[in-house]
Amino acid sequence: MPVIPALLGWAGMAGTLAAYALVWRGRLYATSWQYAALNVVGGLLGGIASLLYGAWPAAASNFVWAAIGLQSLVRTVPPSARRHGDAPDETPTESVSALPAAAEVMRSKSPTSRAGTSAEATAGHQS
Repeated sequence: MPVIPALLGWAGMAGTLAAYALVWRGRLYATSWQYAALNVVGGLLGGIASLLYGAWPAAASNFVWAAIGLQSLVRTVPPSARRHGDAPDETPTESVSALPAAAEVMRSKSPTSRAGTSAEATAGHQS
């Protein structure tokens, strides 16, 4: 087995798998430029490896994957950031930190919290 295609294929697989895992774990947004870049690089490396092995269907799907990622990358990174080389950081830390506050708001609006204390709820049911 040739070493170069194998290394390219493993690196491509690791890139696309890392992109998925980071989104699943809440470390990246699926709309972030980092996610798109990982998919572009992973798709290109996997596609090149597949070409070197002669696996045409795998090469085609990897290149399509890279093209979709490239379109997403172009749409995600604003033109001003592309010119200056500093894309916005879109890690989801702000939205994740808001989850406990949102849960508290939902609890305060639940039907059981409107009844007040358990003594008030019991008194209301006795009449």
